[in-house]
Amino acid sequence: DYEVRFTTPPAGQVVRLSDGKATAFTDIANLGTQQIDGLTFNLTSAGAAGERVLFKPFSASAANMQALVTSPRDLAAANPVNAAMGTSNGGTLQLAGLTATGPLTLPANANPAAVPPVLGGVQLEFTAGPPTTYAAFDRGTNPPTAIPGGTGTFVSGQPISINGWSITLQGSPKTGDTVTVGNALDPQYGDAYTRNAGNASALVSVRDKKMFDESTMGDGYAGLMAQVGTRTQSALYAAELSSTIASNLEADRTAVSGVNLDEEAAKLIQYQQAYQASAKMLQIAQGIFDSLIQSMGR
Repeated sequence: DYEVRFTTPPAGQVVRLSDGKATAFTDIANLGTQQIDGLTFNLTSAGAAGERVLFKPFSASAANMQALVTSPRDLAAANPVNAAMGTSNGGTLQLAGLTATGPLTLPANANPAAVPPVLGGVQLEFTAGPPTTYAAFDRGTNPPTAIPGGTGTFVSGQPISINGWSITLQGSPKTGDTVTVGNALDPQYGDAYTRNAGNASALVSVRDKKMFDESTMGDGYAGLMAQVGTRTQSALYAAELSSTIASNLEADRTAVSGVNLDEEAAKLIQYQQAYQASAKMLQIAQGIFDSLIQSMGR
């Protein structure tokens, strides 16, 4: 807890009640520019001499904490975007993948109750070739309007990326075939989002992505732990060796008359302490990394 005390208004001090540490301020404007233990105190007016203001930013924090997620259904496991094939498609198009690749800028969500109705999302329309092409239209307008940069040549299995999402289709479309991409919660997709775990699957797939010199996260973690272990053992061995050398030199110093080995022995002891400190740092780093990996796996 903290107490703002006006000793000689507008000047005063902020006192941390746990240990009595005081931080002085010249006026409330000066107080507002200071950070005390990460806190900023903003007052609208200065108090009278002897007046005190009590702040309790932390003592009630634990009591006010509450769980905001109480059901597995509240987890954002579904893909934020959804796709639907046109009901009258005559080709062999199939959905192979759909992911959000950045900040989504999808058109307005569907609103069937609007007059005229808003279909929402983006519609890809295909024209059979060769070459087979596609064009993207904004269904948030009536009639739908072409999206700038939303045209290209369709290649089966090659992603089509527009406005923060990427869709991969396989097969051969016929002229007039369509695919609609929109917000997963749009009424046009019904409750399909409840059976969609795209977001959770993308998180799990991070495990198999090549991150460490063409190795997966699991392999990279194992290799990193091996390096930490090797360096830790090397540091411990070096510390033990330094200790042995220091002991031998100390014995030689006492056995040889007229030779001053104090300075050299002191330096070797310093090296020993440095190696021991390095070994301790590697042990701490290993513990932190273990905790990080465990928290990611939960």
